[in-house]
Amino acid sequence: IQQIIDLGAVPKLVQLLQPGAPSRSRAAAASALGHIADKGTDAHTQVAVDAGAIPALVRILTSTEKNVVVEATLALGKVSTSVIFRDAVLQADVMTPLLIQLKRWNDPDVKLAN
Repeated sequence: IQQIIDLGAVPKLVQLLQPGAPSRSRAAAASALGHIADKGTDAHTQVAVDAGAIPALVRILTSTEKNVVVEATLALGKVSTSVIFRDAVLQADVMTPLLIQLKRWNDPDVKLAN
């Protein structure tokens, strides 16, 4: 992970999350950022956060491309496992687009508590 950071790839991954990038690229970039948060240290995750990963991942949650939304959701979950970043994810208004997606997909495997 440190080699990826040293190469300056993290800001490029965040750029790939932007609308207009191919769906596959967006999903792969979200997955890579999630991997950094999951397997790296908090310092590694901080590099992704500083590059704008959280708002970029939250914006993806409004996409109609399910594979991209799934990867962004997984990445945000991995970022928020650290208490250091959990509040930043919540403050980025992650819940609203997540709930909209749950309603949109109407997935019978997803149950919302009343």
